[in-house]
Amino acid sequence: WVLTVKSCYWKVGTHGQELLLEGKGLVTFKQSQSVVELVMLLCSQEWQTSLQKHAGLAFIELINEGRLLSHAMKDHIVRVANEAEFILNRMRADDVLKHAEFE
Repeated sequence: WVLTVKSCYWKVGTHGQELLLEGKGLVTFKQSQSVVELVMLLCSQEWQTSLQKHAGLAFIELINEGRLLSHAMKDHIVRVANEAEFILNRMRADDVLKHAEFE
């Protein structure tokens, strides 16, 4: 991930400072013991401000795609659940008929 956004986010501080220092950022993203550093970097106000400034539109598009996918999945789940309910009701009715015939 870092390699794909490296060129965009190498020097995006509001005052032109480097948010990902040469080599340090890649090492932070790769080392499991650096999780705290990674979380601190991503949660920092400077990083969030830079992301909003430089990738705000892309982030909004990503959120919108997620919402569309969520709605599509919900609709699909509702359709499948309704179909399953229909099949179960038909099976119950068939069982009732078979039980009545048996008696």
